Amino acid sequence: MQEPGWRPTPGAGAPVVVAAAEARHAETGFPVGDAAFASPDTGWVFVGDGLTARCRVLFTQDAGATWRPQLAWQGLFYGGLNVFDGRQAAFALSVSQSTDINGYRPEPHGPDDPFIGPDPFLAGTRDAGATWRLVPLPPAFGSYFQTPEWIWLKRHVHGAGLMGRFDLLRTVDGGVTWQRREGTDSLSAMNLSFQSECDGLLMAPYEGDWADLLYRTEDGGARWQREVLARPTGLRGKPGVRLDSVVRRDGGLLLVLWVQSDSGSERRPPWEGTYLYVERGSGERGFDGPYRLPEPAVPSRWPHVVACGADGRLWAGSGREVFVAADPGGPWERHDLPLPEEQHVFRIDPVGDGVVWLGSTKFNVLANPSGQLYRSADDGMHWRRLL
Repeated sequence: MQEPGWRPTPGAGAPVVVAAAEARHAETGFPVGDAAFASPDTGWVFVGDGLTARCRVLFTQDAGATWRPQLAWQGLFYGGLNVFDGRQAAFALSVSQSTDINGYRPEPHGPDDPFIGPDPFLAGTRDAGATWRLVPLPPAFGSYFQTPEWIWLKRHVHGAGLMGRFDLLRTVDGGVTWQRREGTDSLSAMNLSFQSECDGLLMAPYEGDWADLLYRTEDGGARWQREVLARPTGLRGKPGVRLDSVVRRDGGLLLVLWVQSDSGSERRPPWEGTYLYVERGSGERGFDGPYRLPEPAVPSRWPHVVACGADGRLWAGSGREVFVAADPGGPWERHDLPLPEEQHVFRIDPVGDGVVWLGSTKFNVLANPSGQLYRSADDGMHWRRLL
């Protein structure tokens, strides 16, 4: 039975399945682009060569002692790795035309098709990467993986209202079928986050009106209502603002707000930095905060990376340091990282039993890998480089 407000919409093609056994061997020396881990022993890493567009996804089940290539292609990597447990992972990629991924070559474009870029796909596994299902991606951008099967996309519609609008696309069967819901005129979306089939958040681009930064839906995107966030103290002018969400292991949410001055002066305003907002519990709606995150000794030009540990503690990384706290208001314990000067923290996975995985980067661009992979077995006190 079709749900009200959702209409069937064509996909871009039928899913195909490729086997990890068909992946080409991973060349050594590729830098790390992204990493995600489900446990102290198990996880996936994306590595590649941005100059030649060679991309590889590697898998380990022995804490990084060995790595097995599971996907190999020439093209691009989008949006980050999403890992749900030791057997389930998903992400988005694109395959250059006239090339293959694990032996599968997408159908060539017709002579009247002007598109010459790589062909986009959603990739997901439910068997620890032994096989991957590739789903041709419909025209859209900004995928959000609630599960490997339940995936949300946003599609911008030009000419609808002053700023256009975004429509929601979703699949509940891993891309076999798609549905579309028409959005609201003049309401755009930078990021989406869904906690269930009904409950989600929309993080809008900052246009100078703080009240229009965050919206919430409780009916699967049929209606969006403003969600009020307290403004950081002392904020002035029209700063650069970025708002992202982090799902806690208990199912709750954190919001990570990065604000940067538009001033060209070398002297930075005191309010510039990264802040946390914590979703209220016990059925109470809204977020507490903002809580200012500590700055590294050497200031970083990138926002903090934030993650929630299996024990409920918060981890934040910036520059070549990580900070740990039991409460967003602190106190924060500081740890130095053995990163080269040009590297900075890009991803943290505190998976439990004192094990923390950490990815670094040089360029902060997933499609152009430039990082390294580290692992700590003693709660962040010491680190060992693996890739």
